[in-house]
Amino acid sequence: MNSGRFDKVKGRIRPGTYVNVDSSKKAAVSYGARGNVLIPLVNDWGPHAKLIKIEVSDISSADAVLGNSVDNILLLKEAFKGAGTVMVYNLNKGVAAKAVKEDLTVTAVYAGSRGNDIKVTCTANPESGYDIAVILGTSTVEEFTGIMDIAGAAGIDSGYVKFSGEGELSEFASLSLSGGTASEIIKSDITDMLDAIEDEDISAVAFPFIDNELKAVALSKARYLRDNCGKSVQVVVADYPDADYEGVINVTNSYALADGMQLTNAQATAYVAAVTASATELVSNTYRLVPDADTVVGKKTNEQAEAAIQKGEFFFTQQGDTVIVEYDINSLHTFTETRSESFRKNKVIRVYDAVSDTIRETFPPNKFPNSPLGWDLMDGLCQTILQYFYDEGAIKDVDLANDMKVDRGRSSGDSVYFDARIHAVDAAEKMYFTVITD
Repeated sequence: MNSGRFDKVKGRIRPGTYVNVDSSKKAAVSYGARGNVLIPLVNDWGPHAKLIKIEVSDISSADAVLGNSVDNILLLKEAFKGAGTVMVYNLNKGVAAKAVKEDLTVTAVYAGSRGNDIKVTCTANPESGYDIAVILGTSTVEEFTGIMDIAGAAGIDSGYVKFSGEGELSEFASLSLSGGTASEIIKSDITDMLDAIEDEDISAVAFPFIDNELKAVALSKARYLRDNCGKSVQVVVADYPDADYEGVINVTNSYALADGMQLTNAQATAYVAAVTASATELVSNTYRLVPDADTVVGKKTNEQAEAAIQKGEFFFTQQGDTVIVEYDINSLHTFTETRSESFRKNKVIRVYDAVSDTIRETFPPNKFPNSPLGWDLMDGLCQTILQYFYDEGAIKDVDLANDMKVDRGRSSGDSVYFDARIHAVDAAEKMYFTVITD
């Protein structure tokens, strides 16, 4: 469905549901839900430019496609500390490893150097034919029994190798694949990824790349997705002071894990994007504990921390022998009449996004007549939306009769105009006590 922001004078050309969320200093409802986190993975195995969905309840399901377990892939391991569903965009180009044994050719299913870690064994089956095993590293990942000949091997549905050739099989103890290479991922691959997510249900995107030109592309894409496509998404980058936009979170330090592994700021975007995607409109990530982290990398003094907050930086702070998120803010630090200081708070943005998503789901094109009868129906749904978010504690100071309703004087033809006033509930993150003593 077409969505995004609209010009109050010109409107929009295509049919759709358009929502402006601005600050101001002067029937049935379909409620929006938080989506998935996207982790781009520059990999040495797996299909190139493909989205792979992994659920924490079935975390090993993608091992064959990724060429490794999630626990051995740092960005994914960090993402699953904060999210239950992770979308991986696999980036892997190059040459597939292969091996030849007489008339049999074995080729890795995917390009990349990980294919060089594959071995294949073929042993006689006591009853009939041969048994083939596929070994990745030191682990046997697949076994196939009773294979009669090379044609039978060619029919095997393996997640790791393809067999080809003609003739009879013979026993061999170990056939190692070699020649697999991974090509450099170029900028167009990254821009293709940003284009590919346009129709996906994704709430946050980790952007673990250090090239500032790519970060500028990510910023532009975030603006496009939020303002033109109506997508409630935030992109998490590292060390990019030029962002200055509520749709981009700028991470400026990192943390070390208990095993001594120190993450770069770019690698820390995976965890930040994960907790951002999973947090609802009722949750702030301020002071959130980072699991398995014990030391901040790039600690900030009090003066540095205050300056970083003023510049819209998301960073980590040491608390004893643990690491916490200092302040759940995005990169916005230039405020205007339509982008007040509240827009830098990610919890507040999640409130606005949740309301906007619910509006889009509840008011699709061509569902209501543009007449007093339709306006009455739409006003009723507006009140239901307000009541829902008020009852759950996401908004406050609600006037059900007036805070969201059809502008009947402006609505005509195929255009219906609404004016809505939303007061988001923020988290209590700064506690001030005045203690009077004798």
